[in-house]
Amino acid sequence: PHTLRLSYHQGFKQKKVGLGANIIMDKAGAFQTFYGKATYSYRLPINTDEAIFFGLSAGIIKNSVNFSQFMSDPVYNSDPALSANDFSSKAKFVSDVSAVYSRKNFQIGALVSNINFGKNAANETLAKYSPFLIYQFHAFYTFSFSEQWQMTSLAIFRAGKYMRNQFEVGAQAKYNDLFWGTLAFRGENVFSAGFGINVSKSLLINYSYNFNVGNNFNALAIHEFTLGVKL
Repeated sequence: PHTLRLSYHQGFKQKKVGLGANIIMDKAGAFQTFYGKATYSYRLPINTDEAIFFGLSAGIIKNSVNFSQFMSDPVYNSDPALSANDFSSKAKFVSDVSAVYSRKNFQIGALVSNINFGKNAANETLAKYSPFLIYQFHAFYTFSFSEQWQMTSLAIFRAGKYMRNQFEVGAQAKYNDLFWGTLAFRGENVFSAGFGINVSKSLLINYSYNFNVGNNFNALAIHEFTLGVKL
């Protein structure tokens, strides 16, 4: 599987407003999914150190199945299932709602993702689908050991329709806001490790690797590369 994410966000301090956009292209074999969402957030200050953030996202999701890449492959072209035509679904509306409480180095928040109504039928088939509703809760705290060294601990809980509950814990150590390293436990014998660097004031690079330490060491071996540009 391959996943490509592209996101942008901009904050307006005087208006207490934030705007953003997120595009995700997810491909696993013949199956492809496209997400496109725009986000609005508002900061409600309580006092100098406390605030509540509200977020609302809205956009579309579109699924498709493309057999063309397999038709010329001698390993697969004898499979009768590949004689079916390619098809894609109509664009379906989805939305996310979130709220975050922040106080100094502490933060806690909740997210409801993939809010949608009814099922969407594909254009060329009788198949119907509906994006899975997901609930997420998170909390983190940042410890400052010195002016140069900081460590942030994070906990995430996810649940939803047709998915198993998932609990993650992790930590990130950062030096002088220039270099950082991360380590996380994602449940089911899955760990994640990574590192990153601020190359300049406007460019950052991050790499992370998810790996399984159970009986199947090759399961869920996922590499993630992130390139961030501050405009």
